[in-house]
Amino acid sequence: QEYRLKNVLIILACYTIFLASYSRGLLVFSFMITILLGFAKIRFCVSSFLCLVFVIIIGLLLFNITGNLRHGYGMFDSSYLMNIAQFNPEYNSLSNFSWGIVYLETPLGNLTYNFANNFYSYNIKGLISQLIPDFISKRIFTQYDISLELPIPELNVSSMFAGPFKYFGIIGMIIAYVEYAVMFFVMPIITKYNKRLSLSIMSSLSSIAILSFFQNLIAYSGFSFFMFFIVIYYFYSKMKEDQLENVKVKHVYFKTIS
Repeated sequence: QEYRLKNVLIILACYTIFLASYSRGLLVFSFMITILLGFAKIRFCVSSFLCLVFVIIIGLLLFNITGNLRHGYGMFDSSYLMNIAQFNPEYNSLSNFSWGIVYLETPLGNLTYNFANNFYSYNIKGLISQLIPDFISKRIFTQYDISLELPIPELNVSSMFAGPFKYFGIIGMIIAYVEYAVMFFVMPIITKYNKRLSLSIMSSLSSIAILSFFQNLIAYSGFSFFMFFIVIYYFYSKMKEDQLENVKVKHVYFKTIS
């Protein structure tokens, strides 16, 4: 019981950091990891599915509230976003979920708009800048960014494929997908013999896969780079275990001789 309480306090402390900085992206990301880890211990059934649906609805409502407050409006006043997104008045009953609806529609809408109008080039440096961590690309390839031509400038999320498409079209999208696939296979394979770290990697990758619908989170180090520390810790802990095992073997050997 005490162990569980400590875990809950640690999780709440992490959420407090992101709340203090008002980072909705990291809050959603952390929330998804927590939910996935929780459901890893629950057998799937009708009740667990309904529970998941309920959690998603509450999450979308909270996401909507924070979006309104962030722009200086009331908790349930979504007029700012609805005006920008040219929300159909017939669906005003869904205003309390408008942020989620717009975020779900915008990425593929923006990408399709650029594809239909051939807003892309073939620039290998630009493509590389979208495939490497942002803390590197911002220093080496400063002239390249992820921005696309947008029908509504305020709605700028364009999925993980935005940058690769901008600089290399369909081929760039394929290369970006291959990069994702390699990372999503390699990391679980590396940590599969450590259950605790494997769960951490799998839940993180699952969350990144979902949120990559909106943005390239592999290149965005604020979301993905911590996984490399998990892998480094895996090798470090394995090395320590091997050293401890060698010490035990030597101890048994000398004890037997004596």
